[in-house]
Amino acid sequence: MSLGPDTNQAIREVALYNSTWWKLCRFLGWKKASQYTIIRFSLLNIHTLPPLPSTVRQVQASFCYLERISDLPEGLEYLYCFWNTSLQALPPLPSTLKGLYVGGCNLRSLPSLPEGLESLICNRNPLQTLPPLPSTLRRLDVDDCNLRSLPSLPEGLEYLSCSWNPLKSLPELPPNLLALCCKNTQMLVLPELPKKMRSYGLIQFIGTPLILEQKKGESLEEYNLRWRKWREVNETKLRTLERTKLLKEDIIAAGWHPRRFEAWCLDEEEKKETEEMCA
Repeated sequence: MSLGPDTNQAIREVALYNSTWWKLCRFLGWKKASQYTIIRFSLLNIHTLPPLPSTVRQVQASFCYLERISDLPEGLEYLYCFWNTSLQALPPLPSTLKGLYVGGCNLRSLPSLPEGLESLICNRNPLQTLPPLPSTLRRLDVDDCNLRSLPSLPEGLEYLSCSWNPLKSLPELPPNLLALCCKNTQMLVLPELPKKMRSYGLIQFIGTPLILEQKKGESLEEYNLRWRKWREVNETKLRTLERTKLLKEDIIAAGWHPRRFEAWCLDEEEKKETEEMCA
């Protein structure tokens, strides 16, 4: 479907065919219709959104064929753009935005997130990195985004889902976190669980190779205590493993082949054993 040069007429018809909220638009001119605050484009075969009226507060454009989004009006609070698989970039976001829902697109990066954003759902996008998160964020869903790390999490965050990412660790968990879903990641060690989560929260780690798994019938408080004791005993080992990992990465980056590095490690171990025997 093409949204021709008559933008007002095009938007009026889109709203008419896709929303009962707009069903009276057949009797109204666009000047009167523009007083409404929700516009729904979902399920339409369109490639770009036309300029939007300044009165709009919520735009729904999921399951379209969007390739580009024009400038968003200041005052917009919610943008729903799920499953637009040709959409690779977003315009600058208005400072009034509270909810951004762009899961299942083809976004390579996200623009700066406005302070005031409360919900960010951007799962199933090839992002690899995230911008700094606003302090007002309450919900974050970044499943299947090829993320290797997460930025610092805001204190008010209550829900975090980061499954199907090659994550090897998590940042410090915020005190208000209630739900944590990290299925099918590469994490071995779990950080300290917040007090609220231990009391009445939820965690999911199916498919993640944690060194300590939660036992059947074990409360989150008991599980967290076992992790705390494990970290106290193995803290030195963890630091050593991390330093060894960084050293290996530096050597490989300098042109060493992994097999040569392993052979070097074995030689060093043999030298150490020989020195101990001769001592």
